[in-house]
Amino acid sequence: MENLSKQLVNKSIESFILGLEIYNKPTIKYRIEGFSFFICNAWELMLKVVVVEKDSVVENGQLGVVLVNGYNGTVKRIRYKDDQVILIPESNNPNHYPQVYSAKDEVEIVGKVVASVKIFD
Repeated sequence: MENLSKQLVNKSIESFILGLEIYNKPTIKYRIEGFSFFICNAWELMLKVVVVEKDSVVENGQLGVVLVNGYNGTVKRIRYKDDQVILIPESNNPNHYPQVYSAKDEVEIVGKVVASVKIFD
């Protein structure tokens, strides 16, 4: 995961620099459009960065990375209740709702989220 995070950050920096280089060359056709594209790409790449402590204990109410059914990875706030694991989305979208799993479901908590890049409105 650390290697992927570094790759995303490096690609983001490259995209940002390319956007600035294009903007600073007034002879390039569609200079503003190119600048906008690469700057937006840089931000989009940065917003994908999440730092995870793999194999660490995720306490009740903390953010964690979870694998559901062995391959569906997600970042959710985790709550434990009796023999259930409740995955709560960090979203104001009413279409996103908590997912409840029991001990018989295939749910693996990969690690604890310790940092992320996120825009708060």
